Amino acid sequence: MRAGTRERQMISGLAGRLTNLQPKTPAQVSLLGFMAGALHALDRAAQLNYADARAQPDREHFAAEFRTAIKAVARRRGRPNAWLAGFYLDSALMRLAALNTRLNKVLGTGDDRIHVVRRIVNSLKHDPDAHIARGWRLRFTRTNVHHSCAGGRVARSLSAIRLADALRTSALGVRDMRIMLVIVTLAIVLPWHIKPAVQQEAIPFVGCPADVQGEDVPPPQGKPKVVALDAPTARQIAYYQAGDNAGVFAPRRWHCRAWAGSTGGSIVVSSASLDSASLEGRVRSHAVEMHFLDGGTSGRFPLAKYASRLFPKMAAAFIERVKSESIAPPSDFERGPYTTDSVRYLDTFVAEFATPANTIGLGTEGDLAPSQDPIRGVVVMSDAYTTEPGMSIIRVRLGPSMGRVASAILRLNTECMRKSGSC
Repeated sequence: MRAGTRERQMISGLAGRLTNLQPKTPAQVSLLGFMAGALHALDRAAQLNYADARAQPDREHFAAEFRTAIKAVARRRGRPNAWLAGFYLDSALMRLAALNTRLNKVLGTGDDRIHVVRRIVNSLKHDPDAHIARGWRLRFTRTNVHHSCAGGRVARSLSAIRLADALRTSALGVRDMRIMLVIVTLAIVLPWHIKPAVQQEAIPFVGCPADVQGEDVPPPQGKPKVVALDAPTARQIAYYQAGDNAGVFAPRRWHCRAWAGSTGGSIVVSSASLDSASLEGRVRSHAVEMHFLDGGTSGRFPLAKYASRLFPKMAAAFIERVKSESIAPPSDFERGPYTTDSVRYLDTFVAEFATPANTIGLGTEGDLAPSQDPIRGVVVMSDAYTTEPGMSIIRVRLGPSMGRVASAILRLNTECMRKSGSC
């Protein structure tokens, strides 16, 4: 999950509780300053949509991200948002740990209720491979605490905190500072909600009609797909497939159609009817598209174009080989990334992207046209070091009301794509 508006609202509310404090002594001013810094850092991390997944890092992805950040500093350019979000969260954790130590001195206590943060900060200070080797048990995002057992435990613990600290009230309101510290820390570290139980769920199979090099192919029959997913989300998803080609997970009870040719193939699942044999670039409804490219056929040309946008260095040999055929203009392989797209690398040859609403980008290079909703997707280049690589591209546009389903669909399809493109 990613932090965002709800987390910023929570942080804003917590900051509001400190606005009436009037620091007088040097210690009081220092404490208030550190809390202000912690809240600012948390707010910036949420504003930049800090992802909880960063707590369990991918070493290669982080190495690439850190190099990009260093280059940006050297060139005086903007830093990657994902790196900045992590930077601000690290800053907040360090300030929270320091605040706990200082509050213990002011209050004459040995409180260690935020031991998770303390251990993380100690690791950052002393371990050469801090965070990267083992990851953290850390969560930023939250939901309503009133609807879960976990939320109840948090509420009860906060009541106890208020009662205990009421005995140590000071003129400054250091008691409020202690309450703030624990609330903020719990908001980061503890899961504030019970996620739906993940279990093995059967996803129904849906056969799709296909156009294979101009010939109509009837929908196939198949067995349900069993996946690890919570039941409420699973009930909204189906697995669509045409012919012998790989299929795609998409919302249940939608319309589907597939195409296949010498370059590869694609399958589109849409909330609107798909009654045309060719809909390239004209699907404006909510939809999911899976696109396959074969680098051993004429599909090598569009594959090399995508690779030049996303993997120009790692796929350089393949790109140059296709370019040297002099069939397509050299400029086709020198376009670089779309400036309006956001791209995050999950692995050497796996890239996650987002194309904003009403914008041309990776999301609209297939069958989906720009619309009022953004498009999220993932590109996987397989057998990348061979002479005949392949590529799978998933594009998802479901609208804001289907965020959980969209995330599940992206995850399920990406897992399939990374297994040589098929489930």
